[in-house]
Amino acid sequence: MTVMPRTVKNARINDLKQMILPEMVPDQLKILGVTLAHFYADTLANAQASEAGGIELIKLIERRTNLLLSRGNELYANKSHSSPSQIELVGQNINIFMTQCSALFKFVPPSLHQNEPIYQLIDRLVETAVYIGYYAGSNDTLSLTDRFTDSGYHATVTQTQKGGQAKARPINVLKDLVIEMANHLYLAPRFISTPKVMVVDAIYEVLQNYSSKGDNKKHPALVKFPNRVPEHNTLHKWLKPITKPTNTLKQPRPSISLVKAELSKAFTVQKITSKLNSQ
Repeated sequence: MTVMPRTVKNARINDLKQMILPEMVPDQLKILGVTLAHFYADTLANAQASEAGGIELIKLIERRTNLLLSRGNELYANKSHSSPSQIELVGQNINIFMTQCSALFKFVPPSLHQNEPIYQLIDRLVETAVYIGYYAGSNDTLSLTDRFTDSGYHATVTQTQKGGQAKARPINVLKDLVIEMANHLYLAPRFISTPKVMVVDAIYEVLQNYSSKGDNKKHPALVKFPNRVPEHNTLHKWLKPITKPTNTLKQPRPSISLVKAELSKAFTVQKITSKLNSQ
């Protein structure tokens, strides 16, 4: 039987302490001779077994995320905070999830939770939960490799990653804005029947109008695109994860002019500038 050196064992336990869901690596817990209680007081099993398993799972991730942040366990965190760490991205997506829940509660009071309109928003909630899970998994993966990166590959891996993130950041902010614009429409009952192709057309026109104002076309988020606005196929690609809600209330399809007017009203030139500069 091979005995693991104490220093190696302690280092691997510290790796696990940076995970949001160490339950996902039970073999590591067994090898190291530690239990979940060594890391957290709450358990994934209890969350999944509750009557509201999905909500309780997100609350569990939120509690653990806040705990990791309070400990300063941010892998690849930018010391200038010009870009969020993986754990901060988890927190940001939790906030988006809670905002969407608030919209749901206003649309359908919790006391009427069996009403059909709830199901029109399920896709929004599921989508956001997937993003939360994605960044949680990303953080957990990095937690298992961070020690080795720091000891041998900092220059070739970390610096390259930072360079790539810096270039991608403006585009990611623009992508987030496009997704927010689409969600704005689909969270409004009178626009719930808007075809995705019309959503794309309206977003394109609003962004095209923004780009034509002053020096906006020189913004880092737009300069990559030949016409200083994302092409239609790019917008379709960005909105692919978004599922058009079921029109159970039989709302009539709005015109493109109404959809564009709604987006122009909700996303003014000033607001778009603020969003794009929030990177």
